[in-house]
Amino acid sequence: LTPAEFGDSSQLQIGDKVVALGNAGGLSWTATQGIVSGLARDVYEDTGYAIKCLQVDAAINPGNSGGPLMNSAKTSLEGYEGLGFSIPITEAQVIVNDLTEYGYVTGRVTLGIRGVTINQAEYKGFLIDSINEGSPLEGTGAQRGDLITHIDGVRVNNYGELRSELSKHSAGDTVTLTLLRVEYRRENSFTVQATLVEDRGQWLQG
Repeated sequence: LTPAEFGDSSQLQIGDKVVALGNAGGLSWTATQGIVSGLARDVYEDTGYAIKCLQVDAAINPGNSGGPLMNSAKTSLEGYEGLGFSIPITEAQVIVNDLTEYGYVTGRVTLGIRGVTINQAEYKGFLIDSINEGSPLEGTGAQRGDLITHIDGVRVNNYGELRSELSKHSAGDTVTLTLLRVEYRRENSFTVQATLVEDRGQWLQG
């Protein structure tokens, strides 16, 4: 047998032909084909980290996640067709190598907090539910119940936008967070500074 070799997904161009292969719906060796429709679409993991995925229009069904495309997601809302997303091998190799060598993905930063997205007419952002021991927010004045609304002046309306802004930084960088605190119907907006640390998988964030 001749082992397959990894390709270089960075060489892909929009319009290149692709094939999805797998066990779609229990029907083994099902193949569908399409083209590359986009090269770097943000698709979020369950952990909240974004992966720059390939957008493809090959039919993707439960089970056909193997073969030339590492299919990870599809848009299945009514009225949408041909919106599938696959992880480029150049992205996957870095993650696999880090997990093998270190047990976690290096280079990711964290605030060391847990919380939830708030999406109300008057309040939008990421609400801090707890601040973990060793968090960069310890000793800054931030507390449980504060709503993160901005990072370095950039508006963040949800957890995805918060993670997106954090991903632009490295461990050791200092960021300015704008927090909104509501107590006894009084609103107080203020800023704190936090020096980011590397996320080694010790904290869940959202």
